[in-house]
Amino acid sequence: MKRTLYLLITILTMLLILAACNTEEGAREDQQNNMNQVSFGPEDQGIQPHQGGSEKMAPGQNRFDANIPFEGLNPNGTGNYTNNEGLNASPESDRYANGDDHMGSNNERIDQADGAFKDQVLRLTNDAREKNGLKPLKMSTDVTEVAQTKAEDMSENNYFSHTSPTYGSPFDMLKEFGVDYRTAAENIAAGQQTPDQVVDGWLNSQGHRKNIMNKNVTHIGVGFAQDGQYWTQIFIGK
Repeated sequence: MKRTLYLLITILTMLLILAACNTEEGAREDQQNNMNQVSFGPEDQGIQPHQGGSEKMAPGQNRFDANIPFEGLNPNGTGNYTNNEGLNASPESDRYANGDDHMGSNNERIDQADGAFKDQVLRLTNDAREKNGLKPLKMSTDVTEVAQTKAEDMSENNYFSHTSPTYGSPFDMLKEFGVDYRTAAENIAAGQQTPDQVVDGWLNSQGHRKNIMNKNVTHIGVGFAQDGQYWTQIFIGK
């Protein structure tokens, strides 16, 4: 009897150990596969999130940020929305203002198409917000410049992450471009061919939807780079 009881206890112990190992392994796998496991808030300033993959997106290969949807507060923000004109204008701002990147009829057509895509992203985003009882976001020229620069930077430097090797975090980019804010958030995606595809994907991702439905944001900037179909949304709240 004692021997039988001992064998039963031994078997149960081994089963519990195996179950614990499988649970831990499953948790590690879930952690790797969960795109929205963590949030990037004020306490994370100065910390670079895990870099996403570096491969370029082929047509039909959709991708959302593999680390996190960026979100955080600016502890030094005054809530004043600043314009990038004048002495504080960044070199990027001067470049766009002078039209250095918009030469020739072909470039003009591309710019018009990109502009239409950005307008549609804004419309779809605001449609979703209004259905949930939220105020529509205003398109900001300054924040759009930051978002466009981020999309082009991902395309040109072949990376996919909230942290740019050129500019740093979205916090850093907003600061460099002279945009003040109280709260900020960023969504990125790659490979989607249309505004409907990318906004629908964001809305069906818990973390990205949270950024879109953030009641504290008031302005948005949208970026789109055709090479690789990189998309960026940057939200700020005054």
